[in-house]
Amino acid sequence: MRKIYAQWINVFLVPLIATFIMVMWDVVMDPITATVNKVWIWEDGGSYFGVPISNYLGWFLVVYIFLQIIFMIKVISS
Repeated sequence: MRKIYAQWINVFLVPLIATFIMVMWDVVMDPITATVNKVWIWEDGGSYFGVPISNYLGWFLVVYIFLQIIFMIKVISS
């Protein structure tokens, strides 16, 4: 019982931590890429060095859903 509980905790905790790390990477890279290197330009800009907050929320949602699906498949198949 304890092993199953720990396994399901990992299904939600590991993707959450990995998503946080990915979004923190994006928080560092987007301002540099968009404002300094001008690889892309945000038309409306945003409050964080010209990057809209919705960008980070979008990345959080997409990465979390992707990782959640992968971890659920891993748990179900094992």
